[in-house]
Amino acid sequence: MRSEAGFLRAGILVVAWLSLLGTGVELALERHWQSLEQGIAWIAVALAVASATFATRRSSGGRLWLARLLAVAVLALSVVGVWRHVNANYEAGELDAEYGPRWAAMTETDRWRAAALKSVGPAPILASGMLASVSMLVLLATVGRPRQAVEDDAEGYEEEPPALSGSDAEPSEYGEHI
Repeated sequence: MRSEAGFLRAGILVVAWLSLLGTGVELALERHWQSLEQGIAWIAVALAVASATFATRRSSGGRLWLARLLAVAVLALSVVGVWRHVNANYEAGELDAEYGPRWAAMTETDRWRAAALKSVGPAPILASGMLASVSMLVLLATVGRPRQAVEDDAEGYEEEPPALSGSDAEPSEYGEHI
């Protein structure tokens, strides 16, 4: 029987895999392959798949550290991706049909908010942000590993206490109460 920590870890990894699948679908629907820079997102998805795979399998300590390292790399790429998308939206503000006429009169805070919320500009931010989420989920799923990996491998193989023989002391002699 799996421990509560094992179920929690499995649940976190299920959410990570579903988020990763959704991210790939989002990138495909946005046709995010039209430039070399857009290809970076697909590299980040591949790294996230590798990271989640290492975290999902019963792995050695080295593979778990590799999963963590890849997750941190994907997190960094995600942060850069979010920034690049928000910045692209900000730069498109003056050309926007709705925001263009009032862009110069808006405060910097309002401009950046409109860019971050994709009220202005064409660049979607969701996929980049989801890659950050996947990275954090993989990192959370590896907390307590590899020590827990050894414990998980031993699950279901609990030893039965040895049967008492006539020469063994009574349980009450060990301070146990019947």
